[in-house]
Amino acid sequence: MIELATSYCNEREVTADYRQALHRVARSMQAAGITPLTLTDSLLNQWLLSLRQSPTTRANYRRMSCTLSRFAAERGLLAGQYTGRIVKVKSRIAPPIAWTSAELARLISAARAMPEYLRKGCPARLFFEGFIRLLYETGVRFSDGLELKCRQLREGRLYVVQNKTGQPIGKILSHRLTEILTELSVLGDGQTFFRWALAERWVRIWFRRLCKSAKVSGTPKFLRRSGATYCEAKEPGSAKKFLGHLSEGLALKHYVDQTLLPDSCPTPLPIPE
Repeated sequence: MIELATSYCNEREVTADYRQALHRVARSMQAAGITPLTLTDSLLNQWLLSLRQSPTTRANYRRMSCTLSRFAAERGLLAGQYTGRIVKVKSRIAPPIAWTSAELARLISAARAMPEYLRKGCPARLFFEGFIRLLYETGVRFSDGLELKCRQLREGRLYVVQNKTGQPIGKILSHRLTEILTELSVLGDGQTFFRWALAERWVRIWFRRLCKSAKVSGTPKFLRRSGATYCEAKEPGSAKKFLGHLSEGLALKHYVDQTLLPDSCPTPLPIPE
């Protein structure tokens, strides 16, 4: 199964994250005795039922195992009876939670109050205010934001290609964010805005401390959700474009906090006193 996953990825343009996930599933299947020669509906179902991960993870495993099974069938590698009748995994999707404008303001204030310096004398206050504004204003993912190159900024416009979808997106930045990114590019190596000053692991550690200082709960993902939510609040239907999604419905399902949308949920007239 591992060789099959490698062949599948080599024949397609897939992200590094998807490649790792597919190989993880292939290793799990192989450990359960599943190979192209032994693969059957019954064996796949037994494997899925034996998994102890969360329903969401099991649903992802099911989807990728079906991908590998279909690929093996296309290659004529299957010796067993595989019809694709695989048990479905029900997973509950938690409603997206975004930060309110007051929470975002507290986060920015806490970042501006940071007295520490990072690698090569980079002020922490500048780094984290810029990183917060970037993820919120552009909706780029954490890893994409960290890897941004200075050449991608052109007079207040940021041009990015999302690693997950491969989609190019142009973003118009606020004057404040443009100033910060310009200053970071001058302070640093002139190649990246953030990567030169702090490694990914430490960005996450510092960000947790920053959230605690600002008295907000969440992770950097909340910034992408918040940006999408306020775009949707301003213009219904715009969250999909803001996030760079290709599929309909993903933005509202996974990113937009419905509780922050104006009149998103109708309410009845109050009961007379």
